[in-house]
Amino acid sequence: MKRDQTTILSPLELFEEAKKIKVISIDRAVEMAQEAYKAARKNNDFELEFCIHMFLGRTFRLQGEAFSSMEQLNKAYRILNQRFPKDKIKLSGVYREYGSLYSDYFNDHAVALDYFQKGLSFNNPEIIVALHNNIGCQYVMLEEYEKANFYLEKGLDLGYKKEDYLTLSFLYENFGTMYSQEGKVEEAIKSFDLGVEMAEKASDITSDQQVVNYIHCYSLIGLAKIYLKEKEIEKVKELVEKVYEKSNQFKLQSCWSESALIEGSLFLKNNNIDSFTALFEKAIQFCTENGLHSDKENWLHKMIKLCEQKEDYKAALNYSKKLIDNRVDRESKTRAVNVAKVLENKEMEILALEHQNREMKMQKDQLEQFAYIVAHDLKTPLSNISNFIGLFSKNYSDKVDEQNKYYLDFVLDNSKQLHRMFDELLKFIKVEEVKNIRSICNIPTMISKVHKKYALELVARNAELKLSTDSITMVKVNMHHLKTLLERMIENSIKFAQTDRDLKILIEVNEDLENYFFKISDNGIGIKEDYRKKIFALFKQLDKVNYEGIGMGLAICKKTINLYGGTILVTDNEWKGTTFEFNIPKDKDIIPSSQK
Repeated sequence: MKRDQTTILSPLELFEEAKKIKVISIDRAVEMAQEAYKAARKNNDFELEFCIHMFLGRTFRLQGEAFSSMEQLNKAYRILNQRFPKDKIKLSGVYREYGSLYSDYFNDHAVALDYFQKGLSFNNPEIIVALHNNIGCQYVMLEEYEKANFYLEKGLDLGYKKEDYLTLSFLYENFGTMYSQEGKVEEAIKSFDLGVEMAEKASDITSDQQVVNYIHCYSLIGLAKIYLKEKEIEKVKELVEKVYEKSNQFKLQSCWSESALIEGSLFLKNNNIDSFTALFEKAIQFCTENGLHSDKENWLHKMIKLCEQKEDYKAALNYSKKLIDNRVDRESKTRAVNVAKVLENKEMEILALEHQNREMKMQKDQLEQFAYIVAHDLKTPLSNISNFIGLFSKNYSDKVDEQNKYYLDFVLDNSKQLHRMFDELLKFIKVEEVKNIRSICNIPTMISKVHKKYALELVARNAELKLSTDSITMVKVNMHHLKTLLERMIENSIKFAQTDRDLKILIEVNEDLENYFFKISDNGIGIKEDYRKKIFALFKQLDKVNYEGIGMGLAICKKTINLYGGTILVTDNEWKGTTFEFNIPKDKDIIPSSQK
């Protein structure tokens, strides 16, 4: 397809062409898919964006580009979590791809198994056969053969019913690997042969030839390894050449590397050291360029063993150092992409997304709905209780003794306290309901209004409320949110002022290219370090005896700031009081709960 022709295609049509052309040119298919993604993004076509990320994630994985694959899958998960939070079919597909990546390139079969089992739990009919195969494969790698056999056999049954020859080829390849590990040579050869047969059948009806040839190659590789042990050299050579041909045609780097390892072993068996050394240098460079750390490690082990046999211990030591460097590199890169495990973190999405993961989000929504119902619907009966207790106390005050008056006052005070708690809980829940509108806010004007609101309290403490002369005076935020933050912070300073000195409150506002920064300092009683995280929790009062309140003000502040992706912390200051510092990112949409 000529480049000028692509301009007349819609993003979806361009993506469909990319999938077709993948049979001919994977590089061109990737290029076209990326063009389709840019167009889809302009159109806010999130469904198509998701599909393209999944396509690229799988394509890069099959090519051996593990870190590029992880990047694409992370982006797909991000779109899914934001735009399609209830789509279990899509989620099962993402989990399957994550599992395949952790299995194939990080050799972390426990994590892979967890992802596959999560995917299977959604009972997605499109990939249910494949997930049985994936789970069986992990149990093979973990050498839990009874469990592996259970899932693989079930996969075969489902696969034949669906005539899913592609997945059947994967299933037989895994059976072959399992039998090979158990030393069952005949069963292994038969399974690998069936894997090849199923791959050939799938090739006639499957559009994704890269996937078909990927599993075809691995069945051939499995046979080659067995024949190498059986010393059937000509068969090994024939199989290796077939894998080379397919892996070069379909850019299957991991298959090429596996085949090269077999050929290297063949050279060593024949004592062909020069050929092995030449292949070693080529393979090491190939593994380095494609991030194939496990294969690189296998090559280095082979070379170290060879050097030791030749009693060249200096060279063996040099390759041992390279082996250590390779492991360090693999571990550092694996840590860099292990953001996928943040799915289990309960608070953040992968890639530091600031969104809570799906399971926690669903629980949070349910809890907030419950809290809203409780707070809203119980206010009326609670008001009735308070009112009637008040009426009873007023009408029968002359007939009730002091002890019973105490009881009535206690009940009345607590019902009023509970009423205030419901009010504050509703305010906490409704923080996210404020319209996502930013406007230019004049800081001095807002502080002046807050000063008027708390004028009596400030005068009573002979307070000085100042805006730093170095502060900026204009910020672009949601006016209601900023007003709430300033009021709650200043109210907090007033409440916890020192009784033996005049209150000082200093507000500082600054900015950089990405954030507004706020600091609100006072010379109050301060906050002990042990309590600094607790104060932002719901209904957390650190001193219920000496101070009024219900412990919701700072929780509301934290939730408001978090809506923007900002953070808040509390520190000491030179006045031996408290400083609250928080940031509000500029020009970013507020993130409502429904999209977290």
